[in-house]
Amino acid sequence: MISTIKYIIIGIFVLLLFFNIYFRLRVFKHYKILVQNRVEFDNKAFFNKQYLENEVLPKHPKFAENIKTFVTEIQKSVSIGTILIVLIMIMAFILKRS
Repeated sequence: MISTIKYIIIGIFVLLLFFNIYFRLRVFKHYKILVQNRVEFDNKAFFNKQYLENEVLPKHPKFAENIKTFVTEIQKSVSIGTILIVLIMIMAFILKRS
């Protein structure tokens, strides 16, 4: 049982590493375009869709698709990372109790 949990933790850690690399590659492409064109916006845009739609996108209509994709990919990355870290912590807790 203990070795199985260890392998599960290792597998989840590898998944976390894979998703980190995967999303970095996807996000970096859009980030590069936004930086080259000096498109800046607050961190609020990642968590407040209304702010993104009303404040950020009207200022940069030419890069609206890149901004939306960038924000969406960052949100996905954070969500998946959080889930995987919580799973690692749960498995570690179970392993400690065993």
